[in-house]
Amino acid sequence: MSVIAFGNASHFIAYIVVTVLYQITISTGSLGLLVLVLIAAIVLYILYIIKLGKAFEKGAGFIFGMIFLPFIFMPILGLGLSYYVGPKKIFD
Repeated sequence: MSVIAFGNASHFIAYIVVTVLYQITISTGSLGLLVLVLIAAIVLYILYIIKLGKAFEKGAGFIFGMIFLPFIFMPILGLGLSYYVGPKKIFD
């Protein structure tokens, strides 16, 4: 689904980097680095959801719902009458 929202593999590569950093911080026990990695993961998640919502031409309210209630809004996106229009810029 990363290609649907971003149009390339950059988001997938960023998630791989964050996952590797997370495993490193867990094994070393560095709490400060762990907090930074978790913040980076949350930011990537929010950016991904925003881009996914824009790719299906959804508004800010629906995107807000996708961020905080994904178990409700993702099935609506997938099973509803949403049309894929392609990756969009976040601030269009």
